[in-house]
Amino acid sequence: MSNKQQNSTWVKSVVMGAADNTKEIMPTPGVGNALYVTRITVTIITSAAQSVDVESSDGALELIKAAISLAAGVQLHYGSNVGIKLPDNTALRAQPSAVGVAALICAEGYKLGKFD
Repeated sequence: MSNKQQNSTWVKSVVMGAADNTKEIMPTPGVGNALYVTRITVTIITSAAQSVDVESSDGALELIKAAISLAAGVQLHYGSNVGIKLPDNTALRAQPSAVGVAALICAEGYKLGKFD
């Protein structure tokens, strides 16, 4: 049994429409794998008195809280050279405070796991 490390990178973009609730950006990586986030960009499409959280699917790790009272076209950035590890068995999601928020969310990172 070799128990080697496997690393695969990922880049995802999602559009959160005004009628959307939670939007999954990157699915749960599976048992024995860890999901790391290195960069996130949130571009505001519509301005409203609401917010969009980019977080782990269990809500335990918040990476960006984008206040949508900002003007359309404004970008918010998060970056880490090493990457922030999401809690085990969680996905990366965008969670609006209420419907009516529209934003383009681009995220990238890597999945690290072990295999035999």
